[in-house]
Amino acid sequence: MSQADGAPRDGEPQNAKGRGPLMSRYPGELALRDAAGATALEAQLCAARFAVLQLAERYAGSGIDAIMLATEIEAAEAYVTPVNERGPADALRLRRVLENMRAGNVRAVVAGLLATGDTARAGGQIFASAGFHGAAFDLAMRIGWNAAALSAASRMADLALTLQRPKSAHRWQRLCAERIAACH
Repeated sequence: MSQADGAPRDGEPQNAKGRGPLMSRYPGELALRDAAGATALEAQLCAARFAVLQLAERYAGSGIDAIMLATEIEAAEAYVTPVNERGPADALRLRRVLENMRAGNVRAVVAGLLATGDTARAGGQIFASAGFHGAAFDLAMRIGWNAAALSAASRMADLALTLQRPKSAHRWQRLCAERIAACH
């Protein structure tokens, strides 16, 4: 993970040691943690991720009334639009999550959350990545899609190891093993 002096290696996120647990106290919180020390453009991306993750975590947990969902998707889209220039891949993935929520395509929402989490991690936003993968896990569990839940849990275990959080890593590895057993 880190060099002897504690500095991140090349290609490793600056905030790899991170702050706080890999679980949200409130919806979307994890995406905001990545904004610490960010430039104005990076903070704008964190805000867009926050808006979408906040909605995704609630959607994954218990669903949202159809009328409120439409209103909340529209509100989240307002945060995504300014990100088009700074992070077109991020904006595309965030927008697809919202579009699939609007269409009621739950499996596509799960897949979109996994992809969005991967994009966040590639950009060094480890906590947003954890948030999106956690929401994907919760939603996949809710709809009984074992393979997607396994994929999300595996990604969470890897993130926890990256952040040097052995207890979190073991928790997610245990969930992976349980999901594998359930698939057989």
